Amino acid sequence: MSSPCVILGGGVAGLAAARLVARHFPRVIVLERDTRAPVDDPEDAFTGWTRPGVPQFRHSHAFLARLRLVLLGHMPDVLDRLRAHGVREIQLADTAPPGMSFTPQAADEDVVLLACRRATFEWALRESVLDLPNVEIREGIHVTGLVGAARDDERPHISGVRLADATIVPAGLVIDA
Repeated sequence: MSSPCVILGGGVAGLAAARLVARHFPRVIVLERDTRAPVDDPEDAFTGWTRPGVPQFRHSHAFLARLRLVLLGHMPDVLDRLRAHGVREIQLADTAPPGMSFTPQAADEDVVLLACRRATFEWALRESVLDLPNVEIREGIHVTGLVGAARDDERPHISGVRLADATIVPAGLVIDA
């Protein structure tokens, strides 16, 4: 069996990476420092999860239109989950200041912002990753370094991740998210 892809960080970037790389690796391991209890909805994630290393975890966010397009193209289930839990989709015309003449164009249909809490977005993405049979999320894990060796005086080849308890997690690819 080949070594897994190991992703350092289980926030938005790490979870998105896990979703996408899981298509190409038979096994993906996400290593996350914080511990998040299983919750049934984003409100419980907002009130129950403690994410001290995540800036603005409890703030509302307006995610740019490009993110919505990526979700539509690559993770429509995440967008569906967000919609089911009240994410607001803001059309371009809705962002025009009062009194400003604005004529919507046909091409504006893709310029839609997503408005929700960051906790809600992370919850929806995490739930989608938990549905993948080849992805494992390990929480409460402290990474202390990478394991590797130089080959023929060239750049080092990374072969794993060292944890605080000195355990080595072998890796075919490491993504620092």
